[in-house]
Amino acid sequence: MRHLIIFLSIALLGNAGAAVSGLYTYTVNADNASVTITNYPTNATGALVIVDTLGGYPVTSIGNNAFDNCTSLTSITIPDSVTSIGISAFESCNSLTSITIPDSVTSIALLAFQNCFNLTSITLPYNFAYSIPPNAVPIYTFDRIVDALKNDPDFIAAVAQAMLAAENNSGFATKEELPLVEQAGIDQVLADPASYELATSAEVASSFTAGQDDVLSDPVAYDLYDEASIMEVNVATPLLSMTNVGNQAEIEFAIESSDDLQTWTVDERILRTVEGQGDKYFVRVTAGAPYINPDVLVYAHPTLGDILTNAEGYVLYGFAFNSAGQDPAYTGSSWNFVAATATPEPDAGVSATLAGATFGNVSGGPWLTVNGLPVYTYPSDTAPYEANGHGIGDVWFTLNPDG
Repeated sequence: MRHLIIFLSIALLGNAGAAVSGLYTYTVNADNASVTITNYPTNATGALVIVDTLGGYPVTSIGNNAFDNCTSLTSITIPDSVTSIGISAFESCNSLTSITIPDSVTSIALLAFQNCFNLTSITLPYNFAYSIPPNAVPIYTFDRIVDALKNDPDFIAAVAQAMLAAENNSGFATKEELPLVEQAGIDQVLADPASYELATSAEVASSFTAGQDDVLSDPVAYDLYDEASIMEVNVATPLLSMTNVGNQAEIEFAIESSDDLQTWTVDERILRTVEGQGDKYFVRVTAGAPYINPDVLVYAHPTLGDILTNAEGYVLYGFAFNSAGQDPAYTGSSWNFVAATATPEPDAGVSATLAGATFGNVSGGPWLTVNGLPVYTYPSDTAPYEANGHGIGDVWFTLNPDG
C-alpha cells in the first residue's frame, strides 16, 4: 500500500510540471484533462495557427505572457478549444496585424494585447464583452475603423443586402429600369410642352428677336450707351488706343472699396478679353491691380448657404477636434489636406484669415488653414460644389466665409 501512494504522488507532480511539444511549452491543468500554453519562441515569424491539442489533451487556455514579445508574428488564429486568454498573453507582438478569437473564449485578461500597435483586425466572439476588465480602454483611430469596414466582406455584403431590400420595398426603380423611366418622362414633356409652361424652340427664337429689337430701338431706356454718347466720352476723355494683329486685349483690374481712403478691401477681381471692332478701338483701365486667381472662393450652396471652396470649386471642410495653431487631430487618408502657397489669396466675400502652414505630424506642405485651422477636401465629392461630407459623424462640416 505504501508503494502505491508514492507512485500516485509522483504522477501528480509530473502533471504539474512544464512539458514541450514542438515549439510549444505547456502545463497540464488541475483537471488532468486539458492544458495551458505557457510559452512560445520569441523568434517565431509569420502567420500562426495555434494547435488545439498538446500531449493528447485539448488546449483550453493561453497562459500569462505565453506569446509576449513574439515581435515577428503577423497573424494568430486561436482554436475553438480555448476558453480563456491570460494576462499579457500577446503583449508587444508589434508586427501582429490580425487575430481571430473563437466564440469558445469567455475570458480575456488585462493587457492581453498591450503594445500591439499594428493590430488592425480582431475577430471577437459574441459572448466576450462581459469579461473585458472595466478599466480597459480601447485604442483606435477613425482611419482604422474605416479601413477595417472597407476590407470586411461580411460588412460590405450586409450593406448591399440592406440596400437591395430597401430598393425592393420602397418602389425605387432598379438600374435597368431607370433609362426607361427617364425616357418616359422626356416623351411626356415633349408631347405637350405647353401644359408644363415650357416654351417651344420657335417661341424662344421669336422672344429673342423681339428682345433685341426692343433694346436696340431705345438703348437709353435701358441705360445703355448709344453711338453718339460713346463718341462724346471718347472726345471728352482720351482713351488708350489698342491695335494688334488679333485685335484683342486682356484687361485686368480690381474693384476695391474703402470707408477712410486708407484701408481698401478687394470686392472683385476681373479679367476680361476685349475684342476690337472696326479700324480703331479704344480701351481704358483707370484703376485696379493685376488679376490674381483666388485660392479660396465663396459658393452659394442651395441648402447650406455661403460656403468656401478651393479654386477648382471643391468644397472645403473642417474637423471638429482640430485646434487653431495646433497640429491636425485627423491625418488619415480618407480626407485630403489642401495644398496652398505661403499666402493664399481670398476671393471677394471671404473674411476668414487664410494661411499656408506646415504641421509636425504631416509631411509636405504648406497646407491651407482657415483662421489657423487645417482644412480638407472629401474624396467622395466627385464634382465641384458637392458637399457630401457635411455632417458626417457630426464632426465634419463645411466652412462659412468667416471660417
